[in-house]
Amino acid sequence: MRLPCKAGFWKRNTLAIGIILLAILILAGCNTPSIFTGAETGSGACQADHQTGFIKTLHKELVDASGCQMNLTGVNWFGFETSTYAPHGLDVRNWRDMLRQIAQLGFNTIRLPYTNQLFDPASKPLGINYRLNPDLKGLQGLALMDRIIQGAGSLGVKVILDRHDPTADLRPALWYTDQMPQSHWIADWVMLAQHYRGNATVIGADLANEPHGPATWGDGNPSTDWRMAAEQAGNAVLAANPDWLIIVEGIEQYHGDFYWQGGNLEGAELYPVHLSEPDKLVYSAHDYGPEVYAQSWFQAANGRELPAQPLRRLGEALGLFAEGRECPGVRGRIRRAFYGPGHRGRVATHPGELPENEQYQLYLLGVES
Repeated sequence: MRLPCKAGFWKRNTLAIGIILLAILILAGCNTPSIFTGAETGSGACQADHQTGFIKTLHKELVDASGCQMNLTGVNWFGFETSTYAPHGLDVRNWRDMLRQIAQLGFNTIRLPYTNQLFDPASKPLGINYRLNPDLKGLQGLALMDRIIQGAGSLGVKVILDRHDPTADLRPALWYTDQMPQSHWIADWVMLAQHYRGNATVIGADLANEPHGPATWGDGNPSTDWRMAAEQAGNAVLAANPDWLIIVEGIEQYHGDFYWQGGNLEGAELYPVHLSEPDKLVYSAHDYGPEVYAQSWFQAANGRELPAQPLRRLGEALGLFAEGRECPGVRGRIRRAFYGPGHRGRVATHPGELPENEQYQLYLLGVES
């Protein structure tokens, strides 16, 4: 059983008012990887940034319903997962202006983190300047999320929902707590899948952010086996909404081999996630640079490009370098952008102009074969 041979990058960056910018590039080829920098499709009828229907995986690519390759370049907009229960930045800017800036900068996807506590009627939004955002007054929880998603869709920007935290501002090691059990986690995902079924703006579910600590992969322990939980939740989501991509992150350690939280997918080679819709599976490995922690594999960094050592270490965490595997190591440039004042004075106006990055996230896209 081998892992799917395709990948893409989400680049994590910072906007002064709280938006985290990420970019996805699709890595092509299982023998000679290269980076797609534009819309490369198998048909002359395909158009860049024009999606037909929902997205699925096909061989080494993300494709739409017509078979045209889709390249996702996106941003992470935090806030719904915090005790403000609203996207950050709305205290100083209009939400539509922020969405327009995202689209104008060339980004076509938003990863929208949330907490399950967002859907509690007692969770009231904070930090919204209603003078700047009068049309958000009276909205909270799912209704407020609806408004942001509606605005994104009007600009052609897609949304991936990310269950970031069980309760606001609390990021436990596992995907559940005593106060927020696994049953509640799955039930909320099913609710969202049903709610957004048929909505072409919402394209996927990032099931849980960065399982780590005691999280295991493939050992069958119902309390800690993330692969088992992701399979159960993913299939429940697909039963309610078969159109979504199901994004499964890694864990922290597998059989004593440690990596970043959410970054270790070694176990997926022997214990892959089985979904009812196999072409909706997306493996996600979170990875960070030396600004977060000076891991030993960053020692060879020269300040310009990621060296072979951290890329090799990332490949090991993904299980890409096993003997006889067809999938190659990952190569390419990862970039970081800072928008607004107070961020080292670096400003970019287009994804292609962004400076070098120290943080990134790799998506391994596809199905088991």
